[in-house]
Amino acid sequence: MPYVIDGSNLGGVLGGASGARDRVSVVEALLPWVRRRRRVELIFDGPPEPRVGKSYGGLTVTFSGSRTADELIRRRVEGAPASWIVVTADRDLADSCRRLGAKVLSPRQLVAGWTSAVPSSAPGDEENPRVDVEDWEAFFEGRPDPDRE
Repeated sequence: MPYVIDGSNLGGVLGGASGARDRVSVVEALLPWVRRRRRVELIFDGPPEPRVGKSYGGLTVTFSGSRTADELIRRRVEGAPASWIVVTADRDLADSCRRLGAKVLSPRQLVAGWTSAVPSSAPGDEENPRVDVEDWEAFFEGRPDPDRE
């Protein structure tokens, strides 16, 4: 099931008001978790950040431009609401996405689940993180991944 995440809300949980503006750190914090997901879209308010790419494997980064991130998130969910998990701290957005049929998590719930949901390394082997070599080879060689939507 794909996730759509309000980037500013997640940044606020990760680093307060300054974290909400530090888009590079938000992307970096998400990447280990994204490795275990099929599709994640991270949406930030405002114009593109030159230091942030548009795609990192299963993570797509979108900037809302003149619209709000909430508008874009709502638009993503409207097409197939039951297939999305929305991550937001915005009550109105969360309520409207739930009414449409999407699952909703708060950014705090998402972050709390990272440690249990993402085995980034073998016990006692923190310096040698697990890497799915086959996935990375497929990604860098441009081969389609049958598990990706």
